[in-house]
Amino acid sequence: MKTRVCWALALLACMGCNRSEPVVDDTLSKVTFSIALTQKTIPFPETKGIPPLDIPDPEIRGDESEGEPKSLTDQCSTIEYIVYEQNEAEPVRQRCYLASENNLDFGIISDALPQGNYTLLFIAHNGSGGTLSDGTMRFDKVSDTFHASLELTIEAGQVYEQDVTLYRIVSRIEFVSTDAVPEEATSFTMDVVRYPSQLNVRTGGGIVPNTDPVTFTHTFTEEEIGTTGMTHGFYTFVAPADATMDVTLTALAETETLRTRQVNGVTPLTNRIVQYTGRLYSYSPSDDEFRITINDQWGLTDEKELPED
Repeated sequence: MKTRVCWALALLACMGCNRSEPVVDDTLSKVTFSIALTQKTIPFPETKGIPPLDIPDPEIRGDESEGEPKSLTDQCSTIEYIVYEQNEAEPVRQRCYLASENNLDFGIISDALPQGNYTLLFIAHNGSGGTLSDGTMRFDKVSDTFHASLELTIEAGQVYEQDVTLYRIVSRIEFVSTDAVPEEATSFTMDVVRYPSQLNVRTGGGIVPNTDPVTFTHTFTEEEIGTTGMTHGFYTFVAPADATMDVTLTALAETETLRTRQVNGVTPLTNRIVQYTGRLYSYSPSDDEFRITINDQWGLTDEKELPED
C-alpha cells in the first residue's frame, strides 16, 4: 500500500523596499510537496470471505480480493506536516491540512526553509487533527493512518526533486458474529486494555499511554436486529516489541448482559486486518471454537482456531 509524494525545491522571492523590484533571499528555499496515491494503493476490504471452521492448523493462502484503488481524498481527510531541525526536540513547523469540497489544492503543501539538515514527517489519516507534544501525537480517535519520514539536507538556492512513499501504520481488529443479533440486544461493547492510542511521529510506532481500558460501543439499529455476520472493529496503532491487547466483548440488552467474551493476547499487525469470528451475542452447547483471521488485503490470510472461553 503506497502513497506517492512528489516534491521540488525552488528559490523563494521576498519583497524588498521597492515593491516593483523584489529582492531574492538566497538563504531560503521554497519547498512544494505534491501528494497523490499510486495505482497500487488499495483500501482495507469492507467484507471478506470466511473459509470453513474445521482448519486443524494455521494456513496461509492468497487473497482473492484486491479492491479498487482510491484517490487521496477518498483515503484520507487530513495531512499532518511536521519538520524537525537536526538534533532539535521541538519542531520548526507543524501544519494540518484538511480536505473539503472547496479545497482543490488538498495534497499540495508549500513551505520555505533555510539551509540546514531536517527531518520531515508526513502523516495522512482520516480523522481530525492531532495534538503534538514531546514527539507524541494524540488523536480523538485512531483512524486509517499513513506515515513517512524523510531526512533532507537543504542547500541555499538549490532545486530538489524527490519521491517519498507513505506506508500504512495501523492495524484493524474485527470481531465477526456467526450468530444473529437477538431481538432484545441494544448495544455491543469492546473494552480494550493496553490500547496503543498514541503515535510516535518520528518512528510511526504506537504508544500505550496507560493500562486503563478504552471502550468502543456500537448501538444496534432496528435494521440490524436478526442480522448474522455483523462486524465490530476498531483501528489501532502498532506498539513495538510484539505488544498485545486484551479485549472484553459484551453484548447488552436494556436490563441485562446477554453475553461476555474475553479475548486475550490480541496482536495488532501493521497493514493487516486481524479478524476473529465466532458467537458474540448468545451461548450454544456446540460453541467450542473461535477463529482468528489475519488479512492484509495485499496477499495473505492466516487462519487458526481459538478455544471457547
